[in-house]
Amino acid sequence: MANFLKSLFVKGVEIDPAGATSNQVLKYNGTKFVPGTASTVGSIDDLSDVAVTSPANNEVLKYNSSTGLWTNASASGATGATGATGATGATGPAGTNGTNGTNGTNGATGATGATGATGTFTTAQTVNTQTGTTYTLVSGDLGKMVTLNNASPVTVTVGTSLGATAGQSIDLLNLGVGLVTVVAGGATLVGTPGLKLRAQYSAASLFCIGSNSYVLIGDLSA
Repeated sequence: MANFLKSLFVKGVEIDPAGATSNQVLKYNGTKFVPGTASTVGSIDDLSDVAVTSPANNEVLKYNSSTGLWTNASASGATGATGATGATGATGPAGTNGTNGTNGTNGATGATGATGATGTFTTAQTVNTQTGTTYTLVSGDLGKMVTLNNASPVTVTVGTSLGATAGQSIDLLNLGVGLVTVVAGGATLVGTPGLKLRAQYSAASLFCIGSNSYVLIGDLSA
């Protein structure tokens, strides 16, 4: 080739093999390709884009985009085991209560209970025996006979706590020498000609005509 090929152009670039010797290669000198000695690399650090400083065992090359160089560095180790779970933090404050839901529909009315036995006039009336000089009627007296027996005058009080409903009544019997007077203790109470049982053995009924409203009916005096 040296004796016969003087010059060759490939895509406009001259290749000039003049003076070539054994084992040479073509190198571009900025103008054309000419014969030259092949370059050898003694170590990786001889590469223009590699910068190795004090290499150590098990290091690797990592690319640094800031410098454009491959530099030696430690290889990343395997991820360590997950540490133990930390203690649970304190409970946060309770949130506000939600709104109440709507009320459900009322259930069906239950069956009517069996009718009780019919009462008779042969059934004995319960008697509440009182021997003091004062007595306040209570709801437990409704339907009963209250006897009052004392040598001194007796006062019977009809209060709002009696709680009778219209149609209920209490019977009163003056057994003692002391006469019985019935007085209102917040309730409305009327009677004719008055609210005093007339004599020993006189009797009267306290009849409820409305809420806290009563009429005294019987052997009365003013």
